[in-house]
Amino acid sequence: MQCSWPSRMDRLARAVVGIAPDRMYKQRRRNDATGKQGTITCTSEATATNGKTRAAMRQAIAIVLLVIGWSVLTAQTLSAPQDALPSVALPPEIDRVLRDYESAWQARDAAALAALFAEDGFVMSNGKPPVRGRLAIKNAYSSSGGPLALRAFAYSIDGTTGYIIGAYAGKKDAPDEGKFILALNKDTEGRWLIAADIDNTNSRPKRPAASPPQ
Repeated sequence: MQCSWPSRMDRLARAVVGIAPDRMYKQRRRNDATGKQGTITCTSEATATNGKTRAAMRQAIAIVLLVIGWSVLTAQTLSAPQDALPSVALPPEIDRVLRDYESAWQARDAAALAALFAEDGFVMSNGKPPVRGRLAIKNAYSSSGGPLALRAFAYSIDGTTGYIIGAYAGKKDAPDEGKFILALNKDTEGRWLIAADIDNTNSRPKRPAASPPQ
């Protein structure tokens, strides 16, 4: 009997229910009386498939379609804008860290920014190598600064250590442009200093332009 090769969906469904495709469709070539190669025909063993197997195949196809639909929906959900996390009020002693950071950044004062860090503090900015130590931080921030508004949506204090998790934008109440984590240490004078500043933007990095062929 002549038949066509099963579709991709059919093969996928058969794989789901455990029916080997090579048992369902078998190709063979026939030679005519002259010995020349003839046309390709195929025989199907699918006629032996009982009603239970066909029902399982229909169920498998439904599952495959459901998985595909869920994948598309998930991709759309992940790419959709998410609601911003609410801000929380910080205790005054660590809120000062954010306010001093804003002031120094707005003033483009690299020395004042570096002074907010512990002597061996880290800066780990998006797309840049890590920087360690006040002098290195001052040099890294020498050409940085501008409008900045910081807000927190989580924090913790435990003895002489703590952290702030938050977001930044160009001005207060504007949509978040990125997020940060500040790890904090309290020095011997009771002043909270930044042990590590980790931040990245909310926008996806742009792919580099393709190089022209040489």
